[in-house]
Amino acid sequence: MLSLGRSARLDKPRGNSSNSDAAPNFAIVLDTSTGDDGKTRIRSYVTIHDGILRREDVSVEKDVVFTVPSRGHEVRARRVRTVGALELSSVPTPTPPSPDDVAGALLDAIRSIGGVYKALYPYLSNEKKTL
Repeated sequence: MLSLGRSARLDKPRGNSSNSDAAPNFAIVLDTSTGDDGKTRIRSYVTIHDGILRREDVSVEKDVVFTVPSRGHEVRARRVRTVGALELSSVPTPTPPSPDDVAGALLDAIRSIGGVYKALYPYLSNEKKTL
């Protein structure tokens, strides 16, 4: 997957190692082009192993608390390891988020909806909507 959710095809991967432990897990794409068939092809890339990206001096691991709008803004927490915007792994946290983290996630959700009034507007009676 490339940036902005685009996908591309690699016609001829370099090397063909039979040892899956030695095979690189990621490729940094340097150049692409689109053919007459409309498919994006990778023209230039560099491979990189997962172990290099997971090193403590390269990646960052943090707990992220967020809401899931499609589940009634249910609050969830995940432990995420990233390198920049690239998410290497994401697993549920072993313990529930703290009350302060839950409150922060809910406030962020309310702000993203447009504030308290806009978030609660559908639930107000008709008399209170004119205030």
